[in-house]
Amino acid sequence: MCSVPRFWEKVYAGVQEKIAQETGLKKENPDKPYDEIGILLPIHEFEKKMLQHLDEIDGIVLACREKMMEKNSVRGMLRDVSLLLIGSLIYGIGIYMFVVPANIAPGGASGIALMVNFVTGLPVGTLTLVLNVPLLILAWFYLSKKFAVSTAITTAVCSFVLDFVVPLFIPVYAGDRLLCSLYGGVLVGAGMALIFIAGSTTGGTDILGYILQKKRPHMSIGRALMIVDGIILAASIFVFGNIE
Repeated sequence: MCSVPRFWEKVYAGVQEKIAQETGLKKENPDKPYDEIGILLPIHEFEKKMLQHLDEIDGIVLACREKMMEKNSVRGMLRDVSLLLIGSLIYGIGIYMFVVPANIAPGGASGIALMVNFVTGLPVGTLTLVLNVPLLILAWFYLSKKFAVSTAITTAVCSFVLDFVVPLFIPVYAGDRLLCSLYGGVLVGAGMALIFIAGSTTGGTDILGYILQKKRPHMSIGRALMIVDGIILAASIFVFGNIE
């Protein structure tokens, strides 16, 4: 039988050999001090190995973070596009089914478009898009190019849906004008809310409001927009020939 000290020497040598096989590191100098956490590995070799592992972990974490950001970006874009399309559809249904037959000018560029449509018979969506062009040019120079492009895309989508999609499967409501105002207001408001949640706008007087807010921060934007919409509403009385 071997003595106890000799037994522990064999255990010690076996552990060293096992670590060398797994890590590829060999102890060059048996007299070097060891770190307790390193489990018989030389201190400088243990630190070197740990730093390598930390670098690998940092790389993995960074790669996962980049992938998550890409996923969130794609999901956010799909969410905004979906909200924009659904909002445009609801907005178009409200205008075509209830607002147009009731001869109601809701204000903004769409209100002016409805009055021009009443006089000339031109499509409301196309007129709204044309009326928004000078406002979009102002937004390009005075607000931001990103905002102008986003609003232009939203306006184009709403106009296309209103003129070419909704008329294919939505009938025109021919009931009470008061109900037209109620249902049309609810649908148009819901559609615009979804478009706003998507981070866009339908243009029109909204652009004027943003420009006024930027140029004159002290000015009440709500009051200014109310005055503009009030003028459009007053003009609609003479165009439609009906004060109701």
